[in-house]
Amino acid sequence: MPISSTNVSMNSIAREKFPSALPPAMQNVSLHGLSVDGVNDFQYVGGAYSDLTGSPNQVAPYMMSEFRGWSATSATTYDSTLSEDEFAPDSNIIIHSQLRVMYLSGNIDVNWYGGANASSPADGTLVYRITNPASGYTVRETHTETGDGPNSWGYSSIPENGSAVSVPNSTSYQDWSPTFESGGSYDQEGSNFSILSVNLIFEKSGETTFTYSFTLTVELETAGEGGL
Repeated sequence: MPISSTNVSMNSIAREKFPSALPPAMQNVSLHGLSVDGVNDFQYVGGAYSDLTGSPNQVAPYMMSEFRGWSATSATTYDSTLSEDEFAPDSNIIIHSQLRVMYLSGNIDVNWYGGANASSPADGTLVYRITNPASGYTVRETHTETGDGPNSWGYSSIPENGSAVSVPNSTSYQDWSPTFESGGSYDQEGSNFSILSVNLIFEKSGETTFTYSFTLTVELETAGEGGL
């Protein structure tokens, strides 16, 4: 949640930059550190020093007034155009497109894993990130589709146009994963041409809502050539 535009204190700045660390856990809070990357912001009581990047103004003189209305939490879209493309001469094609959502190292990351022979971007690509959110966010999905559409959502832990699920910590994750099939067989043609326009909506009461909006284009074709 952004810092108040009128009431700014060292505690409010520290809480904004470190939402998981309550003020009683902090000591030696430094306005210089809060303002400048690479300088320790505070020390955990009886423990290590900590620094987090981000500041409205890193140039001296350092003033608390510079933090009025500022938020340490921001979102970046790295890729909003995803695609899957595969051809087979004589067999049904089945792919599970996947976006993996997790809270990791203080960020919420969304990574892409394609299921087709030709998918873009490459597997493991970070396509969206929310930097320095509070823990406890949820994610839900809305989408519209044109063309053939998915055959199943059985692999997806994020329901299609459904209720929100929690964003898990560490190596656990939630999947957005529709399944597409071309249909067709050894001597029968089949195809799936689909475009999904999707929103992944990240929410937490009292915090900023973020939305990752993207399109997924799927082109699958079975020629039914009988192995020729």
